[in-house]
Amino acid sequence: VTGTNSGGTDTKSTVVIYQAPVVPAPVVTITAPDRNPETVTTSTAVIRATIRNVANSSGVTFTVNGQPNTSFTYSNGTFRSGAINLNPGNNTFTVTGTNSGGTDTKSTVVIYNQPVTIPAPVVTITSPSTNPYTSTTANVNIQATITNVSSSSGVTFTVNGRNETGFRFRGIYFAMNNIPLNPGNNTFTIRGVNAAGQDTKSTIVIYSATPPPVVTITAPDRNPERISTPDMVVRARIQNVATSRDITFTVNGQPTTAFSYSNGTFNSSPVRMRPGNNTIAITGRNTAGQDVKSTVVIYTPAVPKPTINIINPRQNPFTTNQRTVNLQATVLNVAKKADVTFLVNGRPYTNFTLNRTSLVANGIRLSSGNNTFSITARNASGQATKAIVVIYNTAATVPNTTIGNTPAPDTTAAPTNDAGTTKTQKSRGGSNSGTTPKTTAPVAPDEKTTIKNQKTRGGS
Repeated sequence: VTGTNSGGTDTKSTVVIYQAPVVPAPVVTITAPDRNPETVTTSTAVIRATIRNVANSSGVTFTVNGQPNTSFTYSNGTFRSGAINLNPGNNTFTVTGTNSGGTDTKSTVVIYNQPVTIPAPVVTITSPSTNPYTSTTANVNIQATITNVSSSSGVTFTVNGRNETGFRFRGIYFAMNNIPLNPGNNTFTIRGVNAAGQDTKSTIVIYSATPPPVVTITAPDRNPERISTPDMVVRARIQNVATSRDITFTVNGQPTTAFSYSNGTFNSSPVRMRPGNNTIAITGRNTAGQDVKSTVVIYTPAVPKPTINIINPRQNPFTTNQRTVNLQATVLNVAKKADVTFLVNGRPYTNFTLNRTSLVANGIRLSSGNNTFSITARNASGQATKAIVVIYNTAATVPNTTIGNTPAPDTTAAPTNDAGTTKTQKSRGGSNSGTTPKTTAPVAPDEKTTIKNQKTRGGS
């Protein structure tokens, strides 16, 4: 600034330095999770952060495993993501704030360990293999498998309610040997425990100096046994039973004393079976317990073999001068027509009926001479065959003609009938004495007729 007048001039100066307003850069702070890295077993995560010096969400960028994600809210410096699905393993989350003063980026890692579902323990006692088990020795070995238990600390073993720790447990195998027994019942309990739950199994060992009975059915030797006759003898070996009074024998649930027992050998009397299933049971008892064995016998009555009786024609062989013949027979023990084969001169003939036991074949055409008819019936037990021969005689039979002492009267031949013969009418003329002559006309043109003269009873 300069001032001037008549007296002179004065100048003064000053300097003003202009500095443009400074915008502070963003500052990002991830507040949740509060550790980096964070390990979780849940499948989702929510990311929280504070962001200073960023006015609105347009200045915020959020990425999940390198991929932009807009599932978040931002207001007044507070950032919150939605529930983000996690991949198994590492998941990287990045929050970036930007303004005219710069950029700030912060990241965090969330490690997702998928929870492993642990199944509950399963205890299986493998020895003794029966429950209850009867022992005649004073000690017993207990063995088991226990799955889904990692160490012996998850196993509890009690004997008659008392905890025992002297067992071995490796992998899944449990064992404790030479456990002393009390007379009578001894209860053994094994329990397996893990985070998912527990399983408990128990078994009873009966200590008795007397061995229990053992029943073995030897006849029948199959179960089930199939028979076709109604009676059966049952046999068995019975150990550790003194007398028959300690044995119960039942057939279809009904007790019977029809048996003998000596020195461990059981034999029944013949047992009558009913058609179908029959259950046979033998029980042996002593002071140590009892043993029951049973077997099933299936009785299917045998089907008798077929029988055939030809009732028409009645003679065998049978001679006829008829062109056709009817045949009747009785066929027993077959169910249907398909079980019967009918042959005519060796060829199958199906034009017959079978009504229950009655076989009928009508109008069977004959060949000249011998005709052989054969019937065969079959069932599961076997077969039967009956045959008959029918002789078809095409030549007519000519009876004797008696001639008296007068010339033979006129005769008229009647038409040929089905039998191949003709009837002669009574002569229209008389005779002095003797009988009325009769003639039989020939059937076939090539047939020769022979007339034999009988000695007359009168005349010359």
